[in-house]
Amino acid sequence: LTHRLVKGQAVQVDAQGHPTSEMAAERSRFVGLGRASMGLGSQPGNGPVIFDREFEKPYQPDGSWKQANGAGNGTLVGSRWRFEESAGITRNFSPFQENRTPAREGRQHALIQATGSISQTIGGFEPGNTYTISLLTMARQGQDFGNDLEVLLNAGQPSELRLLDISEVTHDSFQVIESDPFVPDLDTYELTIRASLDDGALTGDRTTFVDYIWFNHVATPSKPMAKKTAQE
Repeated sequence: LTHRLVKGQAVQVDAQGHPTSEMAAERSRFVGLGRASMGLGSQPGNGPVIFDREFEKPYQPDGSWKQANGAGNGTLVGSRWRFEESAGITRNFSPFQENRTPAREGRQHALIQATGSISQTIGGFEPGNTYTISLLTMARQGQDFGNDLEVLLNAGQPSELRLLDISEVTHDSFQVIESDPFVPDLDTYELTIRASLDDGALTGDRTTFVDYIWFNHVATPSKPMAKKTAQE
């Protein structure tokens, strides 16, 4: 069984990714496995490398986006990520993004509308060491609000690790979210970021935006460890 834990906290960031002091104590409405970061945490890049963690490639022309299901007038060809169903990439201020909050870094970010996934093979883990994963996420504005969000390693396999399980993303600007610490058994995993309308519990046209993803190496964990998904 997957256990959903208590509410965490999140912090609003400015265009440069720095926390804004007036939002530093805002309560997160995220409910999931993991915790929300009160800052950017460890310096990005001190864990296994995630290629194109800011979704800047392939380049989307101004006003463009593209989803794996064919929607949009951009392209996903050449991306280091694999996109499924209604996941994709949007340019800042595209019609899909509805001219709202831009990406924290660069000019693009990922989207998952209704059901879809984004994945990439990640190497460089050291078994027995402790890590967390961090990312920025927000809800699409102007529609039926946000989708859910799950982050997993080796999804559906015996070695699966569930790092984040957020039942509904509701923030109207990008928030930094950090998982609970986890200890890998393998040196290579398939990283999957996905949404599914919370397995049908959510209704309407819902989209979660994701940007700037990184792994942190944690010297001494101070929080409970993320565990392998238990099987019934």
